[in-house]
Amino acid sequence: LPDRYKLRDLRTSRGLAPPPANILMTNLQAEEVKAQKIPVIVPISPWVLGDQEQVLLEAGLTPTDFIFLRRGPSKLDEEVAQFLDQAKTQRRPVVVMTFSSMPVGERKMLNIAADVCNNCVVRVDPQEEQTRRPAVIAMVGGQPQETKEDSALVKQMQQANRLLVLRRPVDFGVLSP
Repeated sequence: LPDRYKLRDLRTSRGLAPPPANILMTNLQAEEVKAQKIPVIVPISPWVLGDQEQVLLEAGLTPTDFIFLRRGPSKLDEEVAQFLDQAKTQRRPVVVMTFSSMPVGERKMLNIAADVCNNCVVRVDPQEEQTRRPAVIAMVGGQPQETKEDSALVKQMQQANRLLVLRRPVDFGVLSP
């Protein structure tokens, strides 16, 4: 996987043909939309963005709540439902990690997820002093595998039922209603 953020590297890492040599590195359409002050909606919750919301607003972007296409009635499978129930019982916040089409790599994602489980702390209730460590659902489907072996921390977090690794799709509209 490339460590650079160049279009050519990202395309070839996904098995796509490299871009044409004369491709522009500017986005004329985006510049025109901004010049005409046309609102651009970004499906990212302002709550998730925190301090970064102001950066988007200054760039002419309007964050909204997440958008999940609804495909009719659906429910979570038993494995995911049990993971969420246990996290709720333990009063743990749940983080869902996905990199979609970005070629990050499965092992890198799992190591990050295990680090989040192990090192992050959240105050669940502002009235309480007690903090909790989160549980993480890592959506790794479609990510390239760099190695075959999970790290000891990844295995430990999975055994503690703090890290759920999914290689299949989950209806985000049901997961995050």
